[in-house]
Amino acid sequence: MRAAEAELGDLLRDRGIVDAAGHAALLATRPGPWWLMLLQGVAAWFASLLIMSAVSLPLAGFGTTALVRGVAGVALCATAIWLFRFDRLFTNQMALAFSLAGQGLLVWAVGDRWDLVLDHDRQLAGVGLLVTGAMLLPRASRLHRVVCGLILIFDAGVLIGSGPGAEVLGVVLAAGVAWSCVTRSRWATHPRGGLLGALTLAAGVAALALPAILR
Repeated sequence: MRAAEAELGDLLRDRGIVDAAGHAALLATRPGPWWLMLLQGVAAWFASLLIMSAVSLPLAGFGTTALVRGVAGVALCATAIWLFRFDRLFTNQMALAFSLAGQGLLVWAVGDRWDLVLDHDRQLAGVGLLVTGAMLLPRASRLHRVVCGLILIFDAGVLIGSGPGAEVLGVVLAAGVAWSCVTRSRWATHPRGGLLGALTLAAGVAALALPAILR
């Protein structure tokens, strides 16, 4: 596959469709060997854990109040959004780690702060639905969007609860995936097409896993 991509890039350059700079940019976007990508991903997560540990130690001196957790969560989510702008494997993996940690801290901070009419689990799920939905809007990697989509569906399932509502959710997910596949040509080129594709994948995985969970 990489050889075919290189030949295509050479063909575009030879026919004058792209210049030398464009040809170099095309070659730079090719993925590297799988083992190198795996090492970069592991290194990114390890670096993220070290950074978060180094930041959390000074914050621990201020206690574990909701305000401290909320500020730390916002800072991590903002850092994740900034890292996603570079669109590289290493930074995308770091951003994913920061985003998940930040979302968890925000849900922990806000969900435990107010006693709403819902029970504790549904209260946390409702806050998580809002936080994760907000993190889906900025530019991000496909993996981040798929993971956030799965979290959204999980939160929705917690809010609905077991019983007929969960079965209806499974039917809606399956129908949504089928509709997305049939109409893919209409939304694939949309500016939000990447987000819709990631959510479709997340919905498909959730629809397959839901029967086993409800069993």
